[in-house]
Amino acid sequence: MAPSAADYHDCFPDVHTEWFAPFVCYAKEQGWINGYADGTFKPDAAVNTAEAIKMIVNVYGYQLMQSSSSSPFDDVDASAWYAPYIRIARNAGILDVTNGKIGVSADMTRGRISGMIERSMKQRESAPHAAAQNTPVILQKFYNTLRRGGGGSGQPASSSATSATSSQTALPSPTITLNDLIKNYGNSPFTLSPTSNSAGAFTYVSSNASVATIIGNTVTIVAAGTTIITVTQAADGSFTSGNTTATLTVNTIAPTIGTFSNISKRMGDIPFSLSAPTSNSNGAITYASGTTGVATIAGSTVTLVSNGTSIITATQTASGSYTSGTKTMTLTVFVGQCQLEEPCFNGGSCENGPVGTFACACGEGFSGVYCEMDNTNCAPDGLFACLNGGTCVPNAAHGECVCAECFGGAQCDQFICS
Repeated sequence: MAPSAADYHDCFPDVHTEWFAPFVCYAKEQGWINGYADGTFKPDAAVNTAEAIKMIVNVYGYQLMQSSSSSPFDDVDASAWYAPYIRIARNAGILDVTNGKIGVSADMTRGRISGMIERSMKQRESAPHAAAQNTPVILQKFYNTLRRGGGGSGQPASSSATSATSSQTALPSPTITLNDLIKNYGNSPFTLSPTSNSAGAFTYVSSNASVATIIGNTVTIVAAGTTIITVTQAADGSFTSGNTTATLTVNTIAPTIGTFSNISKRMGDIPFSLSAPTSNSNGAITYASGTTGVATIAGSTVTLVSNGTSIITATQTASGSYTSGTKTMTLTVFVGQCQLEEPCFNGGSCENGPVGTFACACGEGFSGVYCEMDNTNCAPDGLFACLNGGTCVPNAAHGECVCAECFGGAQCDQFICS
């Protein structure tokens, strides 16, 4: 029957109510494991060969009684904490060894562990006492409660066993250091260089691939934001596997706004639209006139008010990996044709038109493009009363009669037909 989650939980600082918690906590209660020197179990860490062998030996109930100065395999240090466990496993015939090496620091595959367990079960079922008899100075049936962890030696209950195993210590965790990083969006890819007292290989993971990606130990920035970089170091002969984290912060940068050219206009010019400058940001662009007495802006449309100059500012809002930004240009409005020429006569008022044009609004009694035509002499009671159907046409000096056929003279008073 599987251990109950209601009874077995929260047995390590890093084991609470996860799916594996009942099994881990039951194994701890049975004395098969007790975790690492720092009190943690490290459920996500890989198990190397030495750790796996120790747990299998503990589960099958053997207690260390005497150490040996001989090395059971070429790659096993006779003084290492795990050496007695490997001797037990070797003498019990449950190991698979290649070229005289056990691969003590290599991660143990599921298949290899399964093979060891299967051989252990057969050996214990066929001769439950033979194994102890074959190795009398090393093995003893495990009857008392032990407290040995999967990653180290732990201590048994009896004082005699304590003295026998006092030289054995759990593999320590490596001390890995990687400081928090601050970069700017647009920075070139960079390499990670953690430090550690272990020689195990490093691997890296970015928690937010939309901010930064990692291939090997090279980080490529994708966008502004933050991501947690997890550094995992594989176990080696002197240390277990371990990990640490660092925060990478990628700051936003100012956009690169392109040319925003100066503009010249003349009073009387019609309203015109501003063309947005180029930018590597997609933030919205708004415009403002520094002198509204010269020009006003609605949206991107500029309306001229008077001659003079105004600083026009284009402002781009922050977006994505870019902050807000601004670009300015100068709008110069020159005087119109009315101010240049004063073309309207006889009190006519001048109004500027686009592209240097103008129009004169004439007062009473005058007409013409420049208000140069004097209409007073053509009035009904004016100086020029045209006779015989003649028509009075004003001009700059006086009225002039345009006569009908067969008449002439200043007032069309002469009959000229024969």
